[in-house]
Amino acid sequence: MRISHILLVLTLALSMSCARFQHTALYEVEVDKPQKIIAGLNAPNIYDGRFCGEIWFTQNTNCIKVNRHAEENRERISIAWNKPGGGCDWVGMGIGWNGWSGKDFSQCIDSAALSFNIKTNKGVMKNLPWAVGFEDFNGVQAWTGFNTSMIEGGKIDDQWTRVVVPLYAFPFINRGVDIANIKQIIFQFESSGEVLMDHIEIVPYDVPKIKTFNLSKTSTSAIGNSTMNLWYDNDSLHIHARIADATPFQQNKTGKDIWNGDALEIAFATDASIAHNRPFLYETDRHIGIALSKFPEVWDWSRNKKITSSTLISQHSGMVDLTLAISWKELDTQPWKGGDYSFEWAIDEAGHEKNREHQSRWNSSLLEGFHENPSLWGIMKIENFQIEIK
Repeated sequence: MRISHILLVLTLALSMSCARFQHTALYEVEVDKPQKIIAGLNAPNIYDGRFCGEIWFTQNTNCIKVNRHAEENRERISIAWNKPGGGCDWVGMGIGWNGWSGKDFSQCIDSAALSFNIKTNKGVMKNLPWAVGFEDFNGVQAWTGFNTSMIEGGKIDDQWTRVVVPLYAFPFINRGVDIANIKQIIFQFESSGEVLMDHIEIVPYDVPKIKTFNLSKTSTSAIGNSTMNLWYDNDSLHIHARIADATPFQQNKTGKDIWNGDALEIAFATDASIAHNRPFLYETDRHIGIALSKFPEVWDWSRNKKITSSTLISQHSGMVDLTLAISWKELDTQPWKGGDYSFEWAIDEAGHEKNREHQSRWNSSLLEGFHENPSLWGIMKIENFQIEIK
């Protein structure tokens, strides 16, 4: 998402520091108090209530308008954007806080988060159609998207809502970002909307533990109100899932594209000796998907092929009930043995347009990209499991 080719503007003045601005308002502006250093980061306040020349945005008022909004003795950031209607290839806003000096994230990417307050001018948003990134002074960027688990209360309306994005959600290391010399934060806007923002800052954050579950015929793992149970015999892998879905069977894709509709995705290691924190897939890993439709198709993305299975599916009372058996031969691997195996599953949820609108994940609830990064998976423990001989 490099943006060097986009015409951008520094707003309000050519000054590079908030401190140089002379406010003309008739009230006293409330400014966030200095915060303590967060694990080596001495500038945690990104936006402190003063609208100044550290803020820039796309210079096309048909696509975006960014202004100061006086409210409760503060200057909120007012953002109104319309990418489809404005005809811009890229729409965004950035803040080069602390006078555009370098900020050191090297000691806090595993213990801090980006936090901001937001509310709509009208209506309700269930998610933010945005991406957010950090850029270093070499122009290298790390980006992540938003999902409902990052939004306190699961929605954004006309009341202030807090959004929290863990710094570990940004692929700093994989993208080669100089995390000891961060230049700015950048927000990229898709679709359209109107919001107010305030209190943008880096805050302490407790990283959640890796999820685990013990494989058995009776144990389940859950994503919200949806559950999945796995077991196996020497012939097949068996899956039983109950997926909460108020609008089931929104799926018209086939093959490798079934993710872009109602679907169930399962990724797992077949070798317990492989490290769990590896950021890349092995040939022994499997990533399969089941299209949740009246005639479900099963696809193996790890080998780019359709696979045969025994499948039963039904829907009633807002739940989709799926029972599936896939032979180990069809998966081209051997039955699991005892040990700890990397494992993840996800639910792809489509709207009435039959395109995916949201993905809910078991372990990596805040992080996208599990389909190519096993370090985001949880762990399936196999202990004292009595395999059935068929």
